[in-house]
Amino acid sequence: MVEHVPCLAWSRHAAELAEPRAAWILRWPDSPSTDGMVRDGLLHRVMAGCYAPPDLMADPVSRILMLGCALGSALRPDHVVAGASAAWVMVGGTPPRIPVLLSSAHRTVISAVRVRTTMPEPSQIELRAGAPLTVPVRTAIDLLRDDDPAAAHTWLPPLLRSGHLDADELTMQLEASRGKPGMRLARERQRILAASQAWAGAPSLCGIGARESTARPSAVTR
Repeated sequence: MVEHVPCLAWSRHAAELAEPRAAWILRWPDSPSTDGMVRDGLLHRVMAGCYAPPDLMADPVSRILMLGCALGSALRPDHVVAGASAAWVMVGGTPPRIPVLLSSAHRTVISAVRVRTTMPEPSQIELRAGAPLTVPVRTAIDLLRDDDPAAAHTWLPPLLRSGHLDADELTMQLEASRGKPGMRLARERQRILAASQAWAGAPSLCGIGARESTARPSAVTR
């Protein structure tokens, strides 16, 4: 029997960095006890039945590799971390309850994981420690057209404040993508959210007003 190597499906580099982290994935059934430890800040719930100490997910590299470790043997080379999961990798905080992946394979099913059958263009993918995730602007667009309207409300403000996401670039990409599936909904949500109190203290989604001076390019290999 061939031993499973965590994150090797993504790359050898990811596997080498994941090896010391994999032992910290706690595969415990979801229960009132684990819920209590999550509420008390003792654990993060990476995905259903998989937990890890928060201090081991303090940076983007650790977060994406811990997610890969939690996926275990279900991880495939074409899996790209996306949506709320990609936003969480970038900015931290509480992991989304259901991880989000993109895949080129049809009818991919992983228990307690959302797998969308689509593959971004190469320019829409970046690497963190040999593991792929969508770049910030693609992540934001996916959040705006997510089935759950709360996804954009939760994750876009920290993406903007942290400088990962540029408001003008998001607006331009939304305009350039007119006619594509879900883009009308994405533009409407952008307008609604930009006018809401949820964006207080964050740069305007419509590119109006000052932006964070920390904005930086993200489509690079780290």
